[in-house]
Amino acid sequence: MYYKLAQLVLTPGRRSQTVSEIYLAQPDSIKESLAGKLFILIEVEQNNSDGLKIINFLIDNISNNYYQNEKIYLREKISSLKVEHIFEASLAKTNKNFQEYLEKEKIKINPRLINATVGVLHENMIHVANTGKNKVFLVYKSNSDAESKDSSDEQSFYKIIDIARDEKSKKNKADCQSEKFFSNVVSGQMPEKGIFIFANEALPEYISSKQLIQIATTLPPLSAVEQIKNMLTRINSYVSFLGIIVKSTAAEKNEEKSQSAIISTQNSIENLNRTEESTENFLAPTGVINSKKILAGIFTKIFKPGGNQTPTASNKVSLKDKIFVKKKRFIFLEKIWQTIKDFGIHLINIFFFVLKSLTSREKFSELKSQSKEQTNNLLTNLKTSLFSLNNKSRTLLIVAAACFGIFIVSVSYSGYSSKQEALKQAYTDLVAQIEQKQNQTDAFLIYNNEDGARLILKEIEDLLKNFPQDSEEQKNKYQEIKRSVEGQLEKVRKIIKIDDSQEIANFFNLNSNAQPQNLAFLPELNKIYAGDSNQKTIYIVDLKQNLITPITGFSQTISALSFPMVTKEKNIYYLNNNNITIFDASTEQLNNNPIELKTELDKIANADVYNNNVYLLAAQDNKIYKYDKSGNGFLAPKNWLSEDVDLADSVDLEIDGNIYVLKKNGEIIKLLKGKAQTFNIERIDPEIEQATKMSLLPDQNFIYILEPEKKRLTVFNKEGQLIRQYQSDQWQDLRDLAVDEKNKIIYLLNGSSLIKFTAQHIK
Repeated sequence: MYYKLAQLVLTPGRRSQTVSEIYLAQPDSIKESLAGKLFILIEVEQNNSDGLKIINFLIDNISNNYYQNEKIYLREKISSLKVEHIFEASLAKTNKNFQEYLEKEKIKINPRLINATVGVLHENMIHVANTGKNKVFLVYKSNSDAESKDSSDEQSFYKIIDIARDEKSKKNKADCQSEKFFSNVVSGQMPEKGIFIFANEALPEYISSKQLIQIATTLPPLSAVEQIKNMLTRINSYVSFLGIIVKSTAAEKNEEKSQSAIISTQNSIENLNRTEESTENFLAPTGVINSKKILAGIFTKIFKPGGNQTPTASNKVSLKDKIFVKKKRFIFLEKIWQTIKDFGIHLINIFFFVLKSLTSREKFSELKSQSKEQTNNLLTNLKTSLFSLNNKSRTLLIVAAACFGIFIVSVSYSGYSSKQEALKQAYTDLVAQIEQKQNQTDAFLIYNNEDGARLILKEIEDLLKNFPQDSEEQKNKYQEIKRSVEGQLEKVRKIIKIDDSQEIANFFNLNSNAQPQNLAFLPELNKIYAGDSNQKTIYIVDLKQNLITPITGFSQTISALSFPMVTKEKNIYYLNNNNITIFDASTEQLNNNPIELKTELDKIANADVYNNNVYLLAAQDNKIYKYDKSGNGFLAPKNWLSEDVDLADSVDLEIDGNIYVLKKNGEIIKLLKGKAQTFNIERIDPEIEQATKMSLLPDQNFIYILEPEKKRLTVFNKEGQLIRQYQSDQWQDLRDLAVDEKNKIIYLLNGSSLIKFTAQHIK
């Protein structure tokens, strides 16, 4: 690696007036050796969706044009192919693709609002193209100044220049005329100890050149970026800060090679020992104690109590004494070995004896007592052997045991520390991976790629299952990510939360026992009619005058006001046991018309009217009965279906020329002339499980499905595509709905209240 680099991204969030991004390519090792590492710093002075689209397009297009260029793989065979030439060709292709993209997407933007820097780092060479107001600083060491100044003030040797400033005015003018953003490429070798700083226009306005030199020359790139972040976060600004720091490491490599050569020529035993000691200290794991040094010190004190003294007549040892001492050491080792041997034999004997005696309770009791006796004998022998040792041997044994214990504790602590560090790194990587996928989801949503966003969100949900929640910080981060993912899921699912439902009528205020079950809407009269079978009352809501009028006194003629059906003549039909009760909205009078029921009343799921003919849905019988209108009455019913259709679990039907039957699970059966037609609605998330009502009229463009259990109203178009999902925690008891598409209003019967909200799906 000929360089080190780090990126700086600091944005004020929604307050920003710009859209910006930094991209650092991560090619595989083969591509990086052939083509180097691509980096892009881009800022668009326009905070809207067009700006984000431009950034995403340029990053994807430049990366693909460069790394997918077939000439990259020919560089191994053709030496004349240079990275610089491939880079220039890729930018030229991007210029062309970008103009085509703007025309295709119909995006109009002033080219001067786009500030972009694109570069390639290959070995010790750098190639850069810049457009707009971005800065390209080079921090380099001035040799003439270094010779004339004191070495203690090393930072004063460095100078900083903006290599893009000289070309800026001329280049921008030429680009605007030629509509090419990347027309010039600056190439060169990175100077030793040289530092490149790529930044947007705002960064050098808040950080002076002197501060940049001081930070970049004294700190590695990652630490330098953190230092700059700390300085900028104290500034209350509404601008974004972008930067990439690239530091050449060629000088460090040369210094390492020269230092290695000097060390290899030193043959001094003292230097080699020192090198060995420093190498051991450097390679030793964190937390492990240097047992070698400790043992060396202890043995020095035991066997050399006088320190590093020169031998004299008083401390010389005779040959006889040496032999005697040596013999004592062997006796000590033999005792240890014999003790270990006896202990092993006892363990083996106990093991086989236990196996042999397990079948007999008496033998097991005998074994227990014998084992206890043998254990006591063994401990006594060990104690006797220990106390029989002389002071020096006993000291060595204790020191060895202590060192072994320290070693075990040290290794255990080191393993624990490594494990905790690995867990911390895994947590950091997991958070970064989830945030990256969230950014991908946002990009998919911008381009209306809902299937791609849905797949990415499924991957995020799988990652969240393994998200650690041990600390308070991790729990808070989990909740933050979860809230963000739920917001993205709502966009994918096309969910709109309704928090501003307006109550326009509360029937409880008229009658404390009011229990309206259904709604009928007459847009010509601008009135809604709520039927209450229990109170034998029809509540009339005048939407224009905001007036509620109850129509009562029907106890003799009404036993039920079920399944309201609106006719073209502004009449409302109700199923009233064995009658069709017709309510004339003009005169507000009721008229009962007897009908013949072919099934029990409780088997009728719903009803509707079309051309004054009544259709009853008998879900349990798998039939739809049609009652033709004849004069003031209705003819005998007949089964309208001409083929077998599974109507089990059906809850509602609506007619617009075709008959639509809604099932509890959200499935819709479309029928024409008594036969089922091909019709499917889009599968939604979460799925419909307990649908109760459907609204679909000839003059409506959409299908509305009510699901009280999930406090939801789902909207489809008549081709079955999901349009919107409305949800609200205020909807505690949804019973029926009415839609005024002309005025973009949806009315809901929520308990004893009539509420409304704006239909945001209608343009």
